[in-house]
Amino acid sequence: MDTMILYGRNFSPFTRRVAITLNHLGVAYEQKPLSTLEDIEAIRLLNPLGRVPCLSVAEEVFIDSDAIIDYLLSRNPQHTLLPQALNARQRCMYDNALAKGVMEKCVAYFYETTRREPALVSETVAKHYQNQVMQGLEALDSRLLLKASEQQLDLSDISIFVAYQSACSVFKDQLPTFSTLARMSAVYEAWPTFHQSPL
Repeated sequence: MDTMILYGRNFSPFTRRVAITLNHLGVAYEQKPLSTLEDIEAIRLLNPLGRVPCLSVAEEVFIDSDAIIDYLLSRNPQHTLLPQALNARQRCMYDNALAKGVMEKCVAYFYETTRREPALVSETVAKHYQNQVMQGLEALDSRLLLKASEQQLDLSDISIFVAYQSACSVFKDQLPTFSTLARMSAVYEAWPTFHQSPL
């Protein structure tokens, strides 16, 4: 079996969702926590855009969390992360897209408020990103109530968990209470699939 190497830190929600997917699938891998700030040249050798995650398998390199996860699922056809029933699959993909949007805006907010020169930070832009995160989490919190509690873990659960914890990390005390998301996060945090790849 070819050695898989995942590049990126779990502070990146996109890297973390790949790591958790690898854990869930039981795929052996090595993780090299490269930072887009400190290791940008090394990352560009893998991805010209200088973005993580990247996954190397033998001589091949996969970039972008969706493309990487698609590759992993194709290698593990016995997986149950994508529901077979049409309605369940559509719900999974909708929730997955919402969660990824929250991740994107968490990253955008973080960079806008911490990586720009103070004089260049736009409070209007930062507030817009924050509002998008809050609206996305509110929608996910409501939609989780509609999901049967006995339903098995799917890809959207991983993405929602990562998105919520990313928002908690970025916004801290500014984050309102999302009861359903908080309960889900507490439950999943105890599962090996999740706690093997901490934030």
